[in-house]
Amino acid sequence: MVNQWRYLGHYKAKEYNQSPETIKKYHQHRPIEEVDGILFLSARDDFEITVSNRSYPDPETRKKTELTAISFVTSHYESRGYSVKDCQKDNCGYDLLGKKKNKFLKLEVKDTSGKKPRFFLTKMNG
Repeated sequence: MVNQWRYLGHYKAKEYNQSPETIKKYHQHRPIEEVDGILFLSARDDFEITVSNRSYPDPETRKKTELTAISFVTSHYESRGYSVKDCQKDNCGYDLLGKKKNKFLKLEVKDTSGKKPRFFLTKMNG
């Protein structure tokens, strides 16, 4: 569902796995040759995830979901006193830069419709 966001907590990278077996197991609908590895995350807080639709959304819905996620994270950090700069077009490795006094946060924003909090990292050309 688009625009149905709630803050679930902070995550940390648990494992990055590039084994062919793991990629084959989790690549789902993505072309296997485009997946460089699987990044598994673990939550720092306990929470429950409810998934209402397991199908992969169409491109228009994915774009709306991405924009909503960026807006949600921006609002979240601005409400905590950070100024937030959108860096998506800068190709710098993160989506948002949060600044509060001398503290900087490089924020990579991800959204998923899957039951498990994991994301696919694609291979970079060149």
